Amino acid sequence: GSYGLTASIGSATNALPVFYDQISRRQLLKDQEVQTYISTLQNRKLTWEKSYDANIGLDLRFFKNKVNLTVDVYNRNIYDLLGNLNTSGIGGESVKLANYAEMSSKGLEFTVSGSPVTAGDFKWTTNFNLAFNQTKITKLDALPNIWRAVSATGGAVLGYPQRGLFSVKFAGLDPEYGYPTFYGTDGAATTYIRLQDDDIDILKYEGPTDPTTTGGFFNVFKYKNFSLSTLFKFSAGNALRLAPSIAASYSDMTTLSRDVLNRWILPGDEKITNVPALLDPVTAASILSSTGSTTNARYPYNLYNYSTERVVSGNYIKLSRITASYDIPKRITSKFKMTNASLIAACDNVAVLYADKRLNGEDPEFFSTGGVALPVPTQFTLSLRIGF
Repeated sequence: GSYGLTASIGSATNALPVFYDQISRRQLLKDQEVQTYISTLQNRKLTWEKSYDANIGLDLRFFKNKVNLTVDVYNRNIYDLLGNLNTSGIGGESVKLANYAEMSSKGLEFTVSGSPVTAGDFKWTTNFNLAFNQTKITKLDALPNIWRAVSATGGAVLGYPQRGLFSVKFAGLDPEYGYPTFYGTDGAATTYIRLQDDDIDILKYEGPTDPTTTGGFFNVFKYKNFSLSTLFKFSAGNALRLAPSIAASYSDMTTLSRDVLNRWILPGDEKITNVPALLDPVTAASILSSTGSTTNARYPYNLYNYSTERVVSGNYIKLSRITASYDIPKRITSKFKMTNASLIAACDNVAVLYADKRLNGEDPEFFSTGGVALPVPTQFTLSLRIGF
């Protein structure tokens, strides 16, 4: 077991004011003089980011070290987190660095490994690890940033994980024109919601953007000089926001999303699809006149990309790697004055065995500024390893 306090200066650069000297700008050289200017104002209330960490671990060996078990439980309380806060500008800085938040983190990690089967020339070695982690913001001296909370990266909101993902509540498609509607502050369906930083209650919490459960399963099967290994990886507990690819209209320079194939086309389609229709200028004008709205008719389409309809599960199971190798016998390597030699064939990023179907092939493991990215290509390698 262990317990300790660690501290970090974080993103802070100064507590006292920072002054610099420079040459004044004058037309004539004889009129130039040295002047001092303030680069950064004093920020004497800053203190270090601090973390109190408690950890309890247990290591067990069974059956003459054939099975090994390692378990770790930890609790982490983080205080005086540093971040930028918007101010009124009094004093000369509209954005000021401050200790503005506290957060707790809890987790459990365990690993089972060993060689459960050893029979003659055959040996099976395995390693299974699983980790659970949960974070919660316990203090936040700032209003939540709505647009950061609905973006793919998630935002900091009091009482929620470090990066919680929120969404505008989707209310369905308009049965006449097929444009999206949303639940507003009064609970009624509308096309326009003016989100303020104190409107977090009208949004739906989807989950953290970081996985709460991760793990892997590694196996090596060896028979005489032949060896075969496999690595499976899995992750669960997080939510992902799909790329903002839905729009009211598209130009010839735009690559359409596959979702557009399932869009609303005729009245009645709202019962079988939640993908809004493409707008033409006549329909856009009709929307403005029928709803009495003064906002652009394309606004609800942008809001749709940040709604509950554009969130999918980040859970996945992947066969990450397969490796086959052959150790060349010493009677052959010794003839060439080699200590060892191996022929290795490997395949990386083999297959995604399970993922949300709405990802349409996008890889949930790799993030692109918080969203999902194109899958990493499968790679095949063949190598000869020689030692002298």
